[in-house]
Amino acid sequence: MMEQNKEAIRRWIIALNERDWPTLRSFIADGYVYHGLGVELHGAEGLEQFNRSILAGFPDLQCTLEDVFGEGNRCAWRLSFRGTHTGNFMGTPATGKQVEMLTLGISRLEDGKVAEDWEEGNMLGLLQQIGA
Repeated sequence: MMEQNKEAIRRWIIALNERDWPTLRSFIADGYVYHGLGVELHGAEGLEQFNRSILAGFPDLQCTLEDVFGEGNRCAWRLSFRGTHTGNFMGTPATGKQVEMLTLGISRLEDGKVAEDWEEGNMLGLLQQIGA
């Protein structure tokens, strides 16, 4: 079960990097809740809108899954995000600057789908990188 959950997280990140929204949605359980980066989101639609808003500011954003491990129905992970600020992000017009941010998170899975996420990242550092 744990290997299946870790593989689901890996495939989710690949789908995000490929902007494969139908595949991303297939990994989200009914009743999904996201807690992190200053927001709380509900459902696959909420998560997709949030991801699209980030990608509007950083269209070339790529995520690298640095670590994933877990126990029971939870996986902990560390992601690095890299991209170029070529669109508006949180009210800051494009700067063309390269950015990098690390996040840490925990996903709770049910039947191979993500039911809940908790994510922490250095948003202040990201905003400083773009001069906000």
